[in-house]
Amino acid sequence: MKSAHRTAFETFGYLCRELELYMGGMTKRPVVVAINKMDTDHADEHFKKFVEQYQTLMARLVKVHSIVPVSCYTGQGILDLQNILYELKYGEIPKAYTETIV
Repeated sequence: MKSAHRTAFETFGYLCRELELYMGGMTKRPVVVAINKMDTDHADEHFKKFVEQYQTLMARLVKVHSIVPVSCYTGQGILDLQNILYELKYGEIPKAYTETIV
């Protein structure tokens, strides 16, 4: 039975389509995908499935720089996400951003 909710991969596909309709070529820029809710049940399985689906179905269409598992609830992966975004913008990660904030 199909769920009434979209999967993360389906949502990603819709967002990529919207970006292309808004401004052609947007999906050729580096994309950072943050997968939230990694603190929930079966999150690791869903994350792995998303990565597999991206690699087999969309890797040639959308240039993804990183797929980052995060949990806004626990803070898991937030520092990694910050570092990736900072490095994309400035080309390096400052020492202040490499220490975990507790």
